[in-house]
Order: sequence, then C-alpha cells, then structure tokens
Amino acid sequence: MLNFPFAVRHNRIWSISMLIISVLSLVMGFWLWEMLELFMGFVLLILGLCFFKNPILIVTKTELELRNGLGMTLRKTTYLPQQIRFDGYNLYVNNQRWPISRLIADRSDLEQIKDYFEQLDNN
Repeated sequence: MLNFPFAVRHNRIWSISMLIISVLSLVMGFWLWEMLELFMGFVLLILGLCFFKNPILIVTKTELELRNGLGMTLRKTTYLPQQIRFDGYNLYVNNQRWPISRLIADRSDLEQIKDYFEQLDNN
C-alpha cells in the first residue's frame, strides 16, 4: 500500500552524473578561467540538484501530476484506476502515453506504482 501523495523520483544516475560533470566543468573553468565553462558548470550543478530534489511524478488517490526536472508541472489529470495501465514500464493514462519510463524514473518507485495499480485493477 502506498502512502499518498506518493512521489516517483528521477533516476539517481541522471542527477549524480550531472553533479559530477558540473564539478569537473567548474574545476576546468576555474583552472583555465573560461567563463563559458564556469557558466555550464553552474547550470549543470543547478540542474543536478533540481533532478535530485524534485520528483517526476506525484500520485494521489485521484490525481496524477507529471513534472519536469525543475519542478514545473507538465501534465495534471484526475483518474480512475481502470484508466491507468502499464506497458512494460511505460505509463498510459486514458490510452495516452505519458513520457515516463524506467530510464527517467527511479525503478523501485515505478515498481511500487505499477504494483499498486495492478492490485487495484485486480480488485
């Protein structure tokens, strides 16, 4: 059983890789004193922290909310359990594919959501 609201996090590989690349870019920028390199390192640092902090999908008992890495809402809809289906790890709401998969989302969170909706569908 899920505790609502349930947040599906971004895959940690994306945020960790952004943070590593940002640190390398910042070091190179300070070492070579390149403003473009410093700017890109700073942008990647902010993006990595945002991806680490903000969830990609928020599930309540009646609503789904899809967000981007910065935390802005991309899609929001109310649902009935029979309107939700998974094809592999791809999420479909009202037969429309939502751009979330195991490459983007944390696999364990996606498994919990998938199991929850399969349980509701079986009941």
